Amino acid sequence: MANPTKETAVATKGALNLGKLENDAAFAEFIGSGFASIETVVFGDEVDGKCARYVGQLVGAHLPSTRIDRGNGEVTNQKTFAFHPMVKNTDGTYGAAVNVTHVIPASYMMAAACDRILQESKDKGKTAIVGMLYRGQVKTRSGFRCNDIAVFEKYI
Repeated sequence: MANPTKETAVATKGALNLGKLENDAAFAEFIGSGFASIETVVFGDEVDGKCARYVGQLVGAHLPSTRIDRGNGEVTNQKTFAFHPMVKNTDGTYGAAVNVTHVIPASYMMAAACDRILQESKDKGKTAIVGMLYRGQVKTRSGFRCNDIAVFEKYI
């Protein structure tokens, strides 16, 4: 990879320029050489392509996400939290993939749990590992439906 502190070569006809890579394999090879990635993970039914189970190291609160109600057009902000996903290492141990950040939009109940976990993590001076499990949707007292997500925590 090019040294960012030195001047690089000028793009020529024989060089790939403007960030265009030939194929997915070339892209994966280039990105795999030290780039960090940021992805959004949305909880819900896996049939809809959403995430139903997640375990990650809670990094902190992230910027809120703006949501627009389809019915009345009301604009609200939804809290989001940043996580490093947990991965299984080649030696069989588990650890956080610190070069990957997942941003998760949090429902009211999930946000309350994550806020509390962040505070407890800070108070204890420990890192929080959080697991979340989507259990479906339930009706609220007002008749609306909301996601039922169980939150699990561990401090290391």
